[in-house]
Amino acid sequence: HLVNRTYKDKAFAMAFHNEDIYSIPQEGELKKIFKWETYPAYVTDMRDCGQLNEGTCGATIEKSLYDVPTHCGVSLESKYDATSSSATVKVKLMSEKKSSYRLAVYIVEDKIVGEQVTGTELRKDYTHRHVVRKMLSANVRGDELGIIGKDEESEKGYQFAVDTGKWNITNLYVYALAINEDG
Repeated sequence: HLVNRTYKDKAFAMAFHNEDIYSIPQEGELKKIFKWETYPAYVTDMRDCGQLNEGTCGATIEKSLYDVPTHCGVSLESKYDATSSSATVKVKLMSEKKSSYRLAVYIVEDKIVGEQVTGTELRKDYTHRHVVRKMLSANVRGDELGIIGKDEESEKGYQFAVDTGKWNITNLYVYALAINEDG
């Protein structure tokens, strides 16, 4: 809720579940890379990680927004074919400086109502926010785009099947993270 309330349209949250119906196969690898020990945890900009409590990630978001300059832009286009229940995603990256880039792309679903254990209580009507449903990139560190020069653009396409039996298409989003050589 902190991201939605305080950093609306500036920061975007992704929730990775473990050992439940919402977890993805790559969750364990991400946990090893970022060394989080308990849930909920946060990772900001593929760099800073910690235990998530109300307000704990605010400092890293502030650092990301104001102390770590952005030097590329990302745009994406997605199309859904209801007949085949498939989607295509095209991601473009424009660099303001010469750098080596990778691209990590995720499918995120918001507002999933389901079970959640909070403390010792099992809630059946819990609203899960920003749940990562699928990783489109070949690995958690992202797909290699190579070196992109100043004012140059690179493009990568993805295609995936939409699990219409489990996912609500109206609540699906595509998140694309551009990752440079500094992480």
